[in-house]
Amino acid sequence: LNDENEMTQRFAVLYAGRVGRPELIVPILELRCTNNLSERVEFDLTQTTLRAFDSTMVCSQFEDVFARFPYYSKMDSTHNALWEIVQHNAGMMFWDVNRAVNSTAAKTSTKLNAVRSIRNYTPHFVVDGLLEYLSTPALESDTTVQKAVWEALGWFNMSYRAQDIAAKALTISEDSRFPVTVRNEALKTYNRVK
Repeated sequence: LNDENEMTQRFAVLYAGRVGRPELIVPILELRCTNNLSERVEFDLTQTTLRAFDSTMVCSQFEDVFARFPYYSKMDSTHNALWEIVQHNAGMMFWDVNRAVNSTAAKTSTKLNAVRSIRNYTPHFVVDGLLEYLSTPALESDTTVQKAVWEALGWFNMSYRAQDIAAKALTISEDSRFPVTVRNEALKTYNRVK
């Protein structure tokens, strides 16, 4: 994350978001609090990587990390600006994915839009809720949504949660209570993330 080469640093920042391990939050916040980030690294860090982490976890560690950077001339305004960026971007957009897929009132199109949003950012904190949703056979109207959730979870191949996803996918792919289309998509996801 602290490499002098901008391209290497950008790849490291993006990879940290794709992996999503909670222990990467502090180094990511430390990097964000430095004042010499290139615009591209800063963009990747705030617009992509921070969104992969749970906002509660990120925000709870921000104060401790920022306290290690006492050299800003305008501490209060810098603190507030960085806090606003972190708070706004951490976990952005994804807190309602689990609520959307579990809603009986939401339209299928709304559920599919929520599910498709997780493919590019891989928010690791939504995995538990999605795996729980996938544990029971869907009503016929939700088969399309379950299939889409399995397809989206296939993008979590670098995630520290990949083994949990693979185990559940293999179990579901062998469970005859689920429709064939859902079982086939679960097997595809298993093959992507194992």
